Amino acid sequence: MTTLSPEGRGYHGLPRTPSSDTALPVLESNLLSLTIVKFHYRARYLEMLYIVSLKLGRQSGS
Repeated sequence: MTTLSPEGRGYHGLPRTPSSDTALPVLESNLLSLTIVKFHYRARYLEMLYIVSLKLGRQSGS
């Protein structure tokens, strides 16, 4: 049995029912991992842009 909160209750403090015990956590964890992946790639993209702009700035400056 997997409980997401220490009290063993579901989201919004509602007691877990067998139906929400399987459906809700799966849906929530999928959405969570999707947003994490989105932010991760966005951060990598901005990091690459920053590095590229630094290199271009150094080339034009020297």
